Order: sequence, then C-alpha cells, then structure tokens
Amino acid sequence: MKSFRAELAKPKLTLVYSLPENKIELAEAALAAGADAIKVHISVHHHASGTHFGSLEDEWGVLTDILKLAGDKCVGIVPGGGRVIKPEEIYPLKEMGFTFVSFYAHHCSPEILSIPGIEKMVAPDYTYSSFELQNWAKWGVDVIETSIIDPNGYGEPLNLRDLGRYNALTQFGLPLLVPTQRKLTPSDLPSLIKAGVQGVMLGAVVTGKEPENVYIAIKEFRQAIDRNED
Repeated sequence: MKSFRAELAKPKLTLVYSLPENKIELAEAALAAGADAIKVHISVHHHASGTHFGSLEDEWGVLTDILKLAGDKCVGIVPGGGRVIKPEEIYPLKEMGFTFVSFYAHHCSPEILSIPGIEKMVAPDYTYSSFELQNWAKWGVDVIETSIIDPNGYGEPLNLRDLGRYNALTQFGLPLLVPTQRKLTPSDLPSLIKAGVQGVMLGAVVTGKEPENVYIAIKEFRQAIDRNED
C-alpha cells in the first residue's frame, strides 16, 4: 500500500504540489515536472488560491482521472473546511484510493484518526500553541502540515523566525510538510532541511495557476532538491 509517511521518510526532501483547482492539466504538469505527490480539495474555499472547490459528487470525475494519472504516486485530499469533518465522509475517499486526508486539527473529528487504510495529515494554524500538538502522534496523526503563518503574511519571503517555529514542531516526532504560505524559493531548501523539515508543498503562492508556470516552478524545486542530494 502507498504511504505518504514513508515517502516523507526518504532521505531526499519530498516535493508535493497542492492543486489550486482540480484540473487534470495541473496534475499532469506537476507530475511531469517531478512532483513526488499531489493534493486536491473538495467542499472548501481555499484562501491562498481564492478558489472554491465543489463537493465530492461535483468533483468525482476529475478526481478519478487525477488518481489514475498519478499511478503509484501518493495523492491526498482536503475533504472540506470551515466545519468538523465527519468520519463517514472519509470512507468514500479511502475507497477511491486516496493515500491521505488533510485538514486543520479543528476540522478533524477525533474518530477519523482511528480509520485504517488512509493516512492523516493534520495542520495547526497560526493561533495554536505547541502544547496542543503533544499527543498527536499517540492519537494517530501521521504527518504535520506546518500551516502556522498568519494569513496577513502569505506571499512574503521566508524568515528566520519561521524556521525556528518549524523546528520547534520536530519535538513531536512526526514528519513535517511545509506549505508555501511564504513565497518559498529553491534557495530556501537547505535552511528548511536544517530546520528538520521532510517535505515542501508548493501551491498557488509559488506556482500560479497556469500549467506552464506550474511546470516551471516545480521543475526548479525538483532540480534544486536533486542537486542538494548530489
């Protein structure tokens, strides 16, 4: 079975693409450029991209196509936002073949962490205190998405305080995936690695929404990651 946590455990930094819209052309561009995994959304308004995603029924066809295209690559999904997600919403996603589900902790029903066969990537936001995460690993969280930047700072450059806050999350013993709330560049990757990060997830802040720009941006990060391993 595919495992996103195992992907993040590899020596090389994991490169993930979060689609700003559920379009097959964007998934094709990302995978062709070297993304290790991709993430899609349903039933949520995505702040960073300004996109509203439809329900699972609305998005079923394109999501099925994206899963088929991805093949042996991990594909995750955000099953909703702005409310607590119910466990029964996760089972259809598991059956479709998604590797992991992704949400803020305050949108995650605790029962979801007990559902086998699909991994859980859970995010604190910028208002969380670190003590709130201390039992996540014990309770069944697989990956922390470090969505800890105040929305007022989206799109700004990475800074040293950000690195310190990411590094503080390593104490919980879970893989860390950094989304591009900041406008990361390939030159930021060595610093993120030193901070203890296992992966970066590129989104609209860095890639834009056009397939050709997505390809270019992801390719630059792919090449930088591969150079750092040489």
